[in-house]
Amino acid sequence: MHFKSLLDGVDIPVFLYNNPKLSGITPHIDTIKRLVNDGLAGIKDSTFDIVNYYHTAMALKQFPELNLIIGTEALLVAAFDAGGQAAVTGLGNVYPELVAQLHKDYQSGDRRKVMKTQETVLRVRQITKFGLTVPTCHAILGLRGVDAGVPRLPYTPGVSRNSAAGEGGTAGVGAAVKPHSR
Repeated sequence: MHFKSLLDGVDIPVFLYNNPKLSGITPHIDTIKRLVNDGLAGIKDSTFDIVNYYHTAMALKQFPELNLIIGTEALLVAAFDAGGQAAVTGLGNVYPELVAQLHKDYQSGDRRKVMKTQETVLRVRQITKFGLTVPTCHAILGLRGVDAGVPRLPYTPGVSRNSAAGEGGTAGVGAAVKPHSR
């Protein structure tokens, strides 16, 4: 009843954010089906569990209008193979052109090319995990000439631009990602 009132109370698409690491729960598939029948537009799956993603996709095939979105670039190719239509990725905030290239390569059907780009995405993603993700991404954006300001509390800058570029840092990106242009 609570979720139905939330769905009925807005005139925009509502997505369920499945992130058990932060919420402490994984919604049951029957609950999701009920919510879809009540007007749920989609699910952002941030479980980092491709088996769960596949099971969810299979269980919800009866709802072709439902958007099942992967919440990480690390599993983008596998999620698209499972029928995913979109991705909301952290790396897309720092290197949007790289995530866009991965999508373009996927759409081309060239499996070798897409897997090579997926590997590059995974290597670059490791850089963003150098420290706390948010301050590290701010530092990388600074290196790319993008003024993203400073991280909001509870985060602090904490990672200098030099340390973000340090051992294996942005130097590992090399020719895979060009500098940001305005």
